[in-house]
Amino acid sequence: MSDAGAKPPNIPREGEHAIPRNPSPNPKEHNTPEQDTKRTVQSNIIRACASMVKEYQRDEISKPVAVSRIGTQLSRGDAGLSVMQANTALMAYLDMLANHDREQEQRERGTREAPKGGEPGGEQGSDRNQGTIEKSRAESPTGDEPSAKRSKLDTNSFPWSQFDEELSVGLVLELQESLKLLQIYTADIKGTKLHLVNSVGVPEFLDSEWNNILLSRAVNLDRVFTGHYATSADKPQSESVGELEIRFKPASPAKCITASGGWVLSWNKASAATAYAFPHHRTKLAAYGDYIVSLFGVLAVPLHHCLLEFDRAVRKCIGSCRDLLLTDCIRFADLKIQFLDSTGANVYNTQENRAGGARSGAHRQKEACKHWNTGNCPSLASECQYKHICSSCSTGSHTKLQCTKAQNGPA
Repeated sequence: MSDAGAKPPNIPREGEHAIPRNPSPNPKEHNTPEQDTKRTVQSNIIRACASMVKEYQRDEISKPVAVSRIGTQLSRGDAGLSVMQANTALMAYLDMLANHDREQEQRERGTREAPKGGEPGGEQGSDRNQGTIEKSRAESPTGDEPSAKRSKLDTNSFPWSQFDEELSVGLVLELQESLKLLQIYTADIKGTKLHLVNSVGVPEFLDSEWNNILLSRAVNLDRVFTGHYATSADKPQSESVGELEIRFKPASPAKCITASGGWVLSWNKASAATAYAFPHHRTKLAAYGDYIVSLFGVLAVPLHHCLLEFDRAVRKCIGSCRDLLLTDCIRFADLKIQFLDSTGANVYNTQENRAGGARSGAHRQKEACKHWNTGNCPSLASECQYKHICSSCSTGSHTKLQCTKAQNGPA
């Protein structure tokens, strides 16, 4: 199969230009030396990029190396390319690399299928079976693509499968409905999300947090809070370069919830999005929101940060289990003690740290100020954390430099 036959429209073939050309000049006008130089540079770049594509097709360099070198060529300052022109050219060359990968995969598929005596004609039989093969590549819940060689999972062989059916029967109707929807959503999480965000009634919500909702995981309310004040679109956490996917670690939220108002704002957005994907949970979501708001009302403001941590812990627990509802407060009694009660581990540790800081501050106030003893302390005695006393005799009438005891030394 030739390279040219597999290339989609608008993708430059060998000998064609991937770099957009400027409009042809008036034949009556002469090119300036700068224009001639620019055209020469662009021609050299085209040849260099085409050479890298051929090197990749011959397996002489890896795909990341080819992409890096092509990008370096297109970003040369002397080429005179705009950002849009460089990006257009880069995508064209990336499609060339991707076309080669597809052809290579089809050839390998034909080789594997031929000995099985399926369809005559080698590659044609492989093409007809391509739909079935592609179906086996359905994405996992994490968004990763399994290998094409991976066969369908035999879930009956899992040790936990024998208990699933009998345990699910005892679940409340809301949880049974959630399990059914999760099986549908996780079969193709990317396709599910694409269909959801393009539906007419979809609520406004942070793009990066939709996956957590569709997978029934805890939503990061700090990110939702940050997104409420953002003026630009939510950036994806991965970028596809041809068939190469580059993933980025999610950036830390620029804003964090520190008060009840921020929590209520973020929770209303998150609960509306969750109810859109799991409508049978709408009542439970509203009840949990009322429960947390009531706790904000009875807790002292300095302890609101403890309630925010309690909420995170509860939702994390819910996202890790499939037999809990947000309103199962009795199941979270241990978390409430840990984060809200005065004897809880988190509250007690916070009090200990504050007491330790107070003790260390009191200890500092008993020490002599080294800067004052050398005549360099910028603070008054009433403002300095350390005492303005002689570090040798502890007298406040003179510094160590003036102390006769320090000069004479010990008797």
